[in-house]
Amino acid sequence: MLLAYLPERQRAALLRDLVLVRRTSRTILSKAKLLAELAQVLRQGYATAEEEEYIGVKSLAAPIYDNARDVRAAVALNGGVADPAWNDAPAMVHLVQNAAREISKRSRFA
Repeated sequence: MLLAYLPERQRAALLRDLVLVRRTSRTILSKAKLLAELAQVLRQGYATAEEEEYIGVKSLAAPIYDNARDVRAAVALNGGVADPAWNDAPAMVHLVQNAAREISKRSRFA
């Protein structure tokens, strides 16, 4: 999530030295695939991961902004992939994005 919102030069510098390590069979191991995922995060305004870091865990995250509209943090929801709450993915995205917006408004990042 946070990598997607870094300024381009800073993101490129981090990616240049990044070594991608397999955690599960779903871990992203290609920098090209990672860049595509980061672009998707920017387009949709949230990030998802399903069993990329831990088997059986699904994650959803949304950015927290400061007053200058720079991303300073993120709020994330993690749970078991079989949890029925994930069956209504749009509702989960809405809840996490609303939480991130509220934190953005009320936080000291502003």
